[in-house]
Formats: sequence, C-alpha cells, structure tokens
Amino acid sequence: MRSYTNKDGDKITVTEEHLKTAIKIKKELQNASPSRKASMKLLVKMMEKEGFYDAEVSEAYRCMLKSYQKSIGELPEVKKYADMVTDSKLESIKELIGEVAYEKRENQHVLKELNKVKREVIDYTLIAEQIKNAFENYDWSDFKFEYEELYNGEKAMIVCLSDLHIGALVDTDINKYNYEVAKERMNKYLSRVIEEVKANDVSNVYLVNLGDSIENPYMHNLSYSCEFTMAEQIVRASDIIIKFIIGLSKHVNVSFSGIAGNHDRFHEDKNKGLDGDHAVKAINYAVSTFIENSNIERVEYVQAKEYEHSFIVNGLNIKAVHGDLDGINDINLIAKHSSLDNTSYSIIVMGHYHHHSVKEQGLNKTVVGFGSLKGADDYGAKNRRISSASQGFIIVDEFGNYEIRSVKLWLI
Repeated sequence: MRSYTNKDGDKITVTEEHLKTAIKIKKELQNASPSRKASMKLLVKMMEKEGFYDAEVSEAYRCMLKSYQKSIGELPEVKKYADMVTDSKLESIKELIGEVAYEKRENQHVLKELNKVKREVIDYTLIAEQIKNAFENYDWSDFKFEYEELYNGEKAMIVCLSDLHIGALVDTDINKYNYEVAKERMNKYLSRVIEEVKANDVSNVYLVNLGDSIENPYMHNLSYSCEFTMAEQIVRASDIIIKFIIGLSKHVNVSFSGIAGNHDRFHEDKNKGLDGDHAVKAINYAVSTFIENSNIERVEYVQAKEYEHSFIVNGLNIKAVHGDLDGINDINLIAKHSSLDNTSYSIIVMGHYHHHSVKEQGLNKTVVGFGSLKGADDYGAKNRRISSASQGFIIVDEFGNYEIRSVKLWLI
C-alpha cells in the first residue's frame, strides 16, 4: 500500500490493486501517445470506470504512481524517434516516426473496461510535427538535383494522384497490391507522364493528391488487410509522393497540392472528425518541409483546403475534391460547386470511386473521376465493382482546350 496527500490536504492510502490498475492504464495511455505522456485527467476518468474513486489529477498522485512504477521496474523507455535520413537520391523517409502504438484497443488484452471504451487520446497531428522537425534538422548542404531544360510550350498538365491506399494488401486472382507494387506502379505512371510532357512540350504541371493516400487500418477495421501501421503508412506515402515530385521536377515546373479522403481521416465517422484531423495533413507537412529545406527548384507547394482545392489552368477554373462527399453521377454537380463557390468551373476532378469516368455536364464542362493505384480488392470483388489499377491526367492547351487521359497500370 502507498499513500499521497490530496488537494484537500488529506492523506489518501491506496491499495495494491489500485496501483496495479493505475499503472496498466498509464502504460496504455503512454503507448498510445507519440509524446509518451499519459493524460492524468483521462487516467483518473478511466480509474473511476474501474471502480477506483481515490485517484485525482495532482502532482502528488502522479509522483506516487511514478515511485511505485519505478519500484516494480516498469518505468517507460525514453521516447524513440524515427531515423528519417534522406540521401541524395531520397532513398526513403526511413521506417517509422517512432514506435507509436496505433493498435486497436479491442485487440489488446489489458483491461476489460479499456476494451469497451473508445478513447481518443492520440494527438495524430504530432506525426506531422515529427516529420517536419526531422526535415528541418537534416543537413541539406550536399543535396543536389539534376534538371533537363524546360520546354517552351504553353500547354499545361493536371496530374492526379488518386487513391494510392499505401499500406493496403491485396492478393487475389485478379490483382496483387502491396508497397513494392505501389512503387512500381508509381514509377510506371511517372514515366508515362514524362512521355506526355515531352510529346506535348509541357512546361507546367499541377500535381494534385486527391486523397485516400493511406489505407488506414482503423477504417472499417481494415487492420487485417494492412501491411503497415498507420504511422508507417503516412511515412511511406510521404516518401512515394516526394519521389514522384522529384522525378517530375527534372522536366517541368511542378505545383503540388493535397487534399484528404475518407480513408485519410483519423475518425472514421466523417460527421465527428475535426477539420485537419487526417493523414494528408502530415503528408503535406512532409512534402512542404522537404520543398522548403531542400531548395528544390521548379517545385512550389500550394496549400489546399482540407477536402477541396480550386485552381486555374490556362484560363480554366478547376476544382479537385475527393468524391466521398459528392455523387459522381450527379448531373448537377458542377452547377452545385459553381454556385457554392461563386465560380464557373469547367472541370471537377475526383477520385474515391476507383474507376475512370468522364461525364460531360454542358459546354466545355466535365466531371472527371480517376482510378486508384490499388486496383480491385476483395471488397470490390464481393460487390461486383471490379476496376483495374489506374491513374490519370489532363492536358490543357493555351486556349483552354483539354484532353483527359487514363493510365492503366494493371500489368504491375
């Protein structure tokens, strides 16, 4: 038994069972936080759910727990950060942003009550800060890029990264997908884009990430079909996008923006999540900080809104959305967005539906849906919604005329 002096000045003696339970909860909260700090307020609340009402948010109580934890040899390790070293070829943003525990509470056999209560205790935005800090502390002095001469043509391209679903695992008779396959498909897509850049004398590319960059193991309990934890998915998605940007920048000026999709949200209920509470916020941090610190020429980061991005290409007003909040078959979709933003849009571009789609909605007005890097999975097969892996881009000439292209990637 141990004791502490509470806020009222009374000496409170607690049982061994109290101490063991408090330490179990404390360790779980520490494991769930990138900062490895447990919320005392939440700990006290969880203790009450366990039937212990003699805990409180105070320094005396915290010190008592720490002393007990030390006596039984269970003080936590110092927080570990990932080694996010980037070499001259940007081999990878290394491994994890630390050993962040993102496993579902239901899968952990700690405390019965903890398994029943959903706890939102992880500040996921710290992932973004850790990526940002890692880039800022990197020595960029030897980081160099090679460039080809820019083309003089006035055509531009809108290149979309649609539904990458990094971290997804697919192994069916019709499709196989994992991180290695994702990298191969992205390289093939990059090669095709560069071919079109050269063939059309394109000098400016508007690169837009349309969302669902990660698979998200907690999206409808998808952990069984994920290759990595959420933290790893974010890091690898950042890495693969940065490499794509570097490849493009050797040939053209690149403007990059990214929006979030439903798989990127940390809260699977879109009505409960907060703005900015998504994986793409961390990915955008990584990309923008890389651009800023590497002094990479020909690349500009343009901040988008959380779930949409409007921009102008050769006189055309274009809006990018993910698509989960929009119906791709809505015949009034362009009119609705145009009215909402008081802007006459020519093109609405989206992902989400995992298949290529072009729908005209008036004179020089088109809704474009691009496919996914992942391709068909078990869910699609069960629901008879099978589509090949693909990405897509739009070529816009100096007069505002445009061509929409799909790039099939099913052979990889």
